[in-house]
Amino acid sequence: MPGFLMRHCDTFPLSTNFKTTKLLSEAMETVLGRGDLVLIYPEQAMWWNYRKPRPTKPGAFFYAAKFRVPIVPIFVTMQDQNALDQYGFPKQAYTIHVMPPIYPDENKTLRENEVSMQEQNRTLCREKYREVYGKEC
Repeated sequence: MPGFLMRHCDTFPLSTNFKTTKLLSEAMETVLGRGDLVLIYPEQAMWWNYRKPRPTKPGAFFYAAKFRVPIVPIFVTMQDQNALDQYGFPKQAYTIHVMPPIYPDENKTLRENEVSMQEQNRTLCREKYREVYGKEC
């Protein structure tokens, strides 16, 4: 199945192999250099029925900083519905919050931008959580 997805769904492979990682970086540079978009699903950022923002991994922020492109933070909130699912849990209504882009700062180093952009993303997601749920996370 993974081979099918990579061939037919415009996905990039992730690997611990250095050569493959280098090819990924080159592919990201090509795609982002054309002005195309890349959607990166944050690893371990969403747990079933878990509403609080999860810590992010640095990968997406590294590539955004390296290739001087913005990150568009997205946070999903959920609300219980009056109906139960097949397992007896309340069905959820999901809302996707697309927040303002975070741009790298041309006066910062790659690492400084990576950390700064990741922190700004974290702050925006936490603020959205407080706004929607009315409590601290």
